[in-house]
Amino acid sequence: MHFENARDVITALGGLEAVSLLTGRKYGTVSAWQTRFNSFPPELYVIMTEALEKIGASAPMSLWRQIEPVTADEGEDEAQEETV
Repeated sequence: MHFENARDVITALGGLEAVSLLTGRKYGTVSAWQTRFNSFPPELYVIMTEALEKIGASAPMSLWRQIEPVTADEGEDEAQEETV
């Protein structure tokens, strides 16, 4: 399973209370991640993605405001666009 938004990640990890316990953050804070921000604090990337991996799931790094790595092919495409 691959989740594209904070609400689905939180649901997959057991809901607001479970994610609150997992991250050590207040229930209301976790709720705001899904309702106001659709993202998580970057420092929670490892703990939350490890929890997702345990259930066979994943989510894009961008949900934790991480920069997605550029593949070799993408890098070449961008370099060509810049020279045009």
